[in-house]
Amino acid sequence: MDTGTGEDEAMAIGQDKSTAAPPAHARLIKMSTSYWISRLLYAAARLELADHLAGGARTATELA
Repeated sequence: MDTGTGEDEAMAIGQDKSTAAPPAHARLIKMSTSYWISRLLYAAARLELADHLAGGARTATELA
């Protein structure tokens, strides 16, 4: 039974599930979300959020 996780393909060629490459859709999602994370970190650095939050927690209004 195909579950859409790629497990069947891995088992068909004799690979262990832990060493088989993830399916293409999972790799694409990981690449997309990795990009989002890198852009988030870039924006936080660019806006100097760490400096603004050094004194403690602030509301969104205070940061704006």
